[in-house]
Amino acid sequence: MSTVFADSRRETSKMLTKKEIMEVVKRVPRFNFNGSLYLSMTVEALERYKKVEIELGKVEKTVKQYNKEFSLREEMKKNHIIVITFAAMFLESAIWDYAAINTSQNLAEEHLSKLDLVGKWKVVPKLVNGRDVSIGSKAIELLKKLNKGRNKIVHSKSKPAPDDFDKLREIVQEERMLLTISVEEAVQCIAECINELQRIDKKWWFFSELKGHSLIGRILLPGFNVT
Repeated sequence: MSTVFADSRRETSKMLTKKEIMEVVKRVPRFNFNGSLYLSMTVEALERYKKVEIELGKVEKTVKQYNKEFSLREEMKKNHIIVITFAAMFLESAIWDYAAINTSQNLAEEHLSKLDLVGKWKVVPKLVNGRDVSIGSKAIELLKKLNKGRNKIVHSKSKPAPDDFDKLREIVQEERMLLTISVEEAVQCIAECINELQRIDKKWWFFSELKGHSLIGRILLPGFNVT
């Protein structure tokens, strides 16, 4: 009996036997089907955001073009939200895998689940290597912003309807402040965190995976060094 096994690196589908599939499986320490998906969704949303941003810049600021401008701004906001949430989900997934690989499933589940995203990135490298991510590093600074931005999005709450225009204006302004981290900073956060972990542990297997990831070239920013 054979089954279809999609080899994303070659971007083809190849028929492999169960035995051949398990030989591939044995070469990886853990399964995480969603980590790469989160990264892909982050990058794709960033690309859409940038395309819409360019299109918005060409729209005339007139009453006639208001509907088009509003629609484009909503599209940018939608992709902005996707970038923030899925960048955070990717980093959560990556540090969880790193912890489970280098400690144990039980330890990760019992202790790390109680920490927020910033806490995990502070504690796990120290736990595994005796060295931690620099407290004053760009990675921690951006992680804090990303975590705050993600929390504001996922815990968004409605407000009572205002009874005058000034209150309405305040609500609209607060809504605009919902996205507290830019798309560029969210993606740079991924780069900075991976760089920090690479500095601490150059043998982490995930770096070899990053080098072969077709999407990595699209998010390279100053300071991102996968070697």
